[in-house]
Amino acid sequence: MANSKRDRKPREAPPTPESRAADFVTVGWLLSALTALICNVISVLSSVAVRGWPDVAGLQVFAGLTQFAALVVGAIALALLAVVRTTRVQSPPPGLVALTIVIALLAPALFFVRFAGWL
Repeated sequence: MANSKRDRKPREAPPTPESRAADFVTVGWLLSALTALICNVISVLSSVAVRGWPDVAGLQVFAGLTQFAALVVGAIALALLAVVRTTRVQSPPPGLVALTIVIALLAPALFFVRFAGWL
């Protein structure tokens, strides 16, 4: 019974082509894009809520702060995208790259829409 499953040594996982630093930057890039999306959604919802409750002064400030956070985090996501494209051996999927670019550029677009008075 030398070939029983208990006696076999476990197989080692195949090595990944990416370095730990590349994986770390990739996770940071995706988390920053997700954070920018959440900040954009909260900013839009807060701006719409200000129209319903104009007497709540803190809500307008909150909408502005989340819009600013979306701008900053979106810029960080774009910067990390450049780092990810250069550090990874395998480039990320094109659909994911396009989605994160749209999310990052959504913040400046919403900034102009919001302060033009359309939202």
